[in-house]
Amino acid sequence: MIKLLFIKLLFFIGKTFSFILNPKLISIFGSIRKYISNGYWLRDIRSIGASSSIQPPYDKLYGLKYFEIGNKVNIGQRACLMAWDKGGTIPSVIIGDGTAIGDDFFLSCSKRIEIGREVLFGRKITIVDNSHGDNTFYQLVVPPIFRPITSKGPIYIGDRVWIGDKVTILPNVSIGEGSIVGANSVVTRDIPSYCIACGNPARVIRTIKK
Repeated sequence: MIKLLFIKLLFFIGKTFSFILNPKLISIFGSIRKYISNGYWLRDIRSIGASSSIQPPYDKLYGLKYFEIGNKVNIGQRACLMAWDKGGTIPSVIIGDGTAIGDDFFLSCSKRIEIGREVLFGRKITIVDNSHGDNTFYQLVVPPIFRPITSKGPIYIGDRVWIGDKVTILPNVSIGEGSIVGANSVVTRDIPSYCIACGNPARVIRTIKK
């Protein structure tokens, strides 16, 4: 009897907390927190469109004055977004409308990274258009952290591309619109439109025709 009453008491407490901590209320307060956090931490960004946000907490935000983010863009938690203006270059990062990016996104730009509209990214994506030094002997004897930041070229990702989890995209490549890049791939060369590519290095395994 006592055990049954205790179980009923716990059930009542659970129902009470479910009312106080209503998921809708939690969602509302979470949204308020998200936009307040975005307003503070993204105050230096060049532009960010309507209904766009980067989910807190953030990993690292640097050089946001070189970022242009379109409308209805969502970037997941622990994002690391960096744009480097060292070495006399003016970087540029453009993210198109309706793009969705998963958690643990890493982007480093010293030249230009342009992402199209309605692109879907998985989690733990890396996009880097630069490296430390140019791999000459005279720079290899210098600690990597002190080598100049250099870029072999920009990165372009077309509209409606789907990038799987843990993909790495390296400098001087373009990915054509409508293509799919499989999980864990490393993109080191151009990928045409409307195809499926995967592997390390990524290669086209199927072309989608009308």
